[in-house]
Amino acid sequence: MSGEEVTIIVTVENTGDGDAGLTTVSYYIIEGELDCDDFDPSDYVQTDDAPVGSLDTGDEEEKEFTFDAPVVDEETIYTIVAYADSEEDEVEGNEVNNWSCDYLTIKPLIIEIETFNTLNIEVYPTLVDKEIFVISPSWQDVNISIINAVGQLVEPIITTENPNKLILNVSNLASGAYILIFNNGVNVQSNKFVIMH
Repeated sequence: MSGEEVTIIVTVENTGDGDAGLTTVSYYIIEGELDCDDFDPSDYVQTDDAPVGSLDTGDEEEKEFTFDAPVVDEETIYTIVAYADSEEDEVEGNEVNNWSCDYLTIKPLIIEIETFNTLNIEVYPTLVDKEIFVISPSWQDVNISIINAVGQLVEPIITTENPNKLILNVSNLASGAYILIFNNGVNVQSNKFVIMH
């Protein structure tokens, strides 16, 4: 789902007949379904990399990468490429065996919640990094909840700037889509927002 944490595990193995030298494994997130045979690392910007070290013949090492799935409005396929290469200048007979591809389908978050009435509460911004500002004519008997994409209740840090304005610190929450719910026992208002760190 959009914004969810993704973990990829890359196994790098020296299948040659000599020391691979100092090796680094990188990964790339490319929008669209790329034919792995057409991948050229010089055409793309790597997302992250990690040193593997020097691998003797037959040796292998695992590296783990974690990232947040891109936020999408419609189902989108991404190509994930893991690319390992040594710092040596020597060109191998088969450079293509240095990378491997897999595909990640990311679905948009579709959160449905019925809003029975509005409480005239203003919420901004809707694309958030650290703080959300909430302004209401009155906070009397209004309960505030935040739920994530799978319907779990999460807790922001709430501070008050003045009697009508609250600041919700969401820097401790993971990237993704959320819903703010305001309920005074009679009326309910909901506002969607997306956290992108």
